[in-house]
Amino acid sequence: MNLDDARLKEIGFLGLMQPLKLSCRDHEGGGSAKVQQWDGKQWNLLTDWVQADRPTLRPLIDAKAAQYASEKHVTPRDCQAEQ
Repeated sequence: MNLDDARLKEIGFLGLMQPLKLSCRDHEGGGSAKVQQWDGKQWNLLTDWVQADRPTLRPLIDAKAAQYASEKHVTPRDCQAEQ
């Protein structure tokens, strides 16, 4: 998936989310978000971009993914081989 500024503008999301390009190695698309609130008519932005705490979260995500793969007998993709 690749949502650049032109596509975000076309679908009415420009400024509500950052450009997004997903890949095998990056399922988050950058990891930043804005806190928004719906007032019944429109989305109101409450913050600027907030970056995820990747050094804290990445090990937790990787551990849970490995646990899930083990329990479900799933062979994880090798993203290095897909580059």
